[in-house]
Parts: sequence; C-alpha cells; structure tokens
Amino acid sequence: MTQQRPVRVLTSDAALAEQLCARLGDTLGRAVTVLDAASQTLAREVVVTTTSACSPDECAGLAQSGVSVVVLAALPSNFQEQNYRSAGAADYLPMTLDIGPLADAVLSLA
Repeated sequence: MTQQRPVRVLTSDAALAEQLCARLGDTLGRAVTVLDAASQTLAREVVVTTTSACSPDECAGLAQSGVSVVVLAALPSNFQEQNYRSAGAADYLPMTLDIGPLADAVLSLA
C-alpha cells in the first residue's frame, strides 16, 4: 500500500491558509496543514501556494527538492503560468471559490 503524500498550504495570508486547509481537508478526507516557510518542506510533499507567497524561483527550488507545487493565482495570466510551469510547478490554477479543480489537482499528485 502506497502512503499518501502530505499536503501543506503555504501562503502569507493566515485566513486564506486556514480556509484552504479546512476546505481541502474536508474534500480530500484527510489533514491538510499550514506551512510557515518554504524552507520547512520535505521531498514528496504537495504544497499548495499562491503567487504572492512563492515566486517562480522559489517554486523551482521546491520542485528540484522533490516537492510538487500547485500554484494559485489571484490574477492568472498565460505569461505567469508559463513562468511557473517552466519553474517546475505541477499545476497553476486561478484562485476561485470552487474547491473542485484544486482538489482534483492535489488528488492527482497525492
């Protein structure tokens, strides 16, 4: 049996982190925790973050260390998506109230 990959949320907005953890946790049926700093990540983790909390360079560092990064964009753009995907982001999604696309992205990685 394969162990599930830990899912963590990295954002500079505490209220957003709390909501993402609660909603994702309910949808996935397991604990999702807050990550205080990108330096606290471990290989194999899935990290959900925002463009304001994680630059493409930081994303590249996480991806190179074995972390799967899902980036949420408040103001998505094709240019920004290309930068994050080139940096190794596993997914780049618009930030919306609909948790479904995010949950699907995390499930595909976890």
